[in-house]
Amino acid sequence: MPKTIILFLSFLLFAFHNFEKNTKNDWVLQNLRGKVKSISENEYNAVQNAHKVKKGASTGSERYVFNEIGNMIEQSIYNPDGTLFSNFTCTYDGNGNKIEQNRYTNGILFRRSTFTLDNNGNCTEETMYKPDGKLFRKFIYKYDDKGNKIEKNAYKPDGSITEKFTYKYDNNSNEIEENRFIADGSIADKSTFKYDDNSNKTEENKHNPNGSIAYTSTFKYEYGKNINWIKRIEFDQYKKPIVVVEREIEYF
Repeated sequence: MPKTIILFLSFLLFAFHNFEKNTKNDWVLQNLRGKVKSISENEYNAVQNAHKVKKGASTGSERYVFNEIGNMIEQSIYNPDGTLFSNFTCTYDGNGNKIEQNRYTNGILFRRSTFTLDNNGNCTEETMYKPDGKLFRKFIYKYDDKGNKIEKNAYKPDGSITEKFTYKYDNNSNEIEENRFIADGSIADKSTFKYDDNSNKTEENKHNPNGSIAYTSTFKYEYGKNINWIKRIEFDQYKKPIVVVEREIEYF
């Protein structure tokens, strides 16, 4: 699968995660400290050179823009050559709740989502539309008393379920487990996560349906201002570096 497509899918998952926990602004959701105005992330293949890890070829980049109260107002994904691949814009109500998202590909509207919130500001329902206004998907979310998303159900336009996700958290509200179930209720896969003292993910394990580990990724960070990371290296299960991500962070 092309790296740009992988970035796009990751982007969609990230976007859904943001909407599902609307009671916390995006600074909190992205584990950012300080009044962050924008983030530019550049991703590269990792190259092992003696005992050092260096940047190889670019695999693409992303840019996040926030308003002064910590809500993300725009996110863009770029191809390795710097051309825009996809972006979305977000609309908020007077209480800072995300109520609409428009996603564009090559400058053309690709999907539009609207959101229903509970009294705590959590998104309990997301309705996603095609460019022609027809229903594409509907998502129903459930939360615990801390505002952490604990369940997500995805439905087709005919009302039939396509997938179900369940989530578990540690005492710091870091997601430590995700389970994905297919339409018949059987488990498809499981992911578990570990974090450092700064709540940055240090390990991710993908599990097969029988519970055995399919692969493991680990992460190492370098930090800048406000203990926000500015460089992350991802390693595979053989401790081989595979991805380098560098971030430039602008503050208000």
